[in-house]
Formats: sequence, C-alpha cells, structure tokens
Amino acid sequence: MTDDTPAINGKAVPPEAPKRRGRPPGVKNAPKVETLAEQSVSGEAPKRGRPRKAPAIPFDREALARSLKGTHGTLAFFLGMPELMISDTEAVELAGAFADFAQEFNFEPNPRVLATVNLIGVAGIVYVPRVVKVSQRVRAQKLARKGAVDSAPPAPETPAHGSTSVN
Repeated sequence: MTDDTPAINGKAVPPEAPKRRGRPPGVKNAPKVETLAEQSVSGEAPKRGRPRKAPAIPFDREALARSLKGTHGTLAFFLGMPELMISDTEAVELAGAFADFAQEFNFEPNPRVLATVNLIGVAGIVYVPRVVKVSQRVRAQKLARKGAVDSAPPAPETPAHGSTSVN
C-alpha cells in the first residue's frame, strides 16, 4: 500500500463514487413487488402509466333518446321554433352517437350529475306545458275582467307531447 491510498485497519478502502442529486436511478417508475409477482404468474410484460378504467355506468341509449327528444320538444315549444323538434329516429341516432363518443373517449359521467340532469329534463317536459297553459288561462281571465276579451287574440294551442308536426 502506498501512503495516498486511504486505509482502515490496514485494508484499502475503495474510492467513493461522487454524490448525485435526486432519486437513485430506476426508483421513480419501479413496479411494486406485488405487481411483479402477479405478472410473473400471468407471463405479461409490465404495463406503464395509469391503468385505464372502463366506464362504470353504461349509457341507456333509449333513456338518452327520450331525454333528447323531450328536451328538443321543450325548447321548440318555449322558443316558439317548431323546427327544433326532432323525430324518434333522430333522437335514437343522436343518443347512439353520444354513447359511442363517451365510450371511445372513456367519458365516465358522475351518476349524481346524470340523475340531476334527468330529473330536471323530465320535470321540464312534464311541467313546462302546464305552467304555460296556466299562465295563458290567468292572462285570459284578467283580460275578461277588463272586458277586452273580444279584442284579444286567441291563446296559441300547445303541441301535444311527442308531436313533431310543423305548421
């Protein structure tokens, strides 16, 4: 041994590697031990990245089609634009396209949001025509009390639920 070689109790000590900053190499993406054991049994190569989840709630295409048709009908009635009405076939096609899009892009809707939107849509379909009819009746009664019934135009007819006829 030479004098410049470090020694402890007469044994040579190997020179230390320079200190590196950060994590040791290979630690960041190292798979867990359980995962390695499972993959060695199945014979698959380890998969990298975040695992993809399948949508937990499949879309009910018929319910979505009914909701789309009702929403379009309500908008057509509310806005006075019968052109916004869609047929049953168009509603089914639109619902199918939306469901395919959601499946392709792993769109997982929140069940609470779906239930809330469905409740609002159905309540709108059921109650909006009734509210409009009541407001028209009240308006006609006010005009009748004033004696202006003869000069008032007749109240417009509300379309039946589900009708798609355009005048």
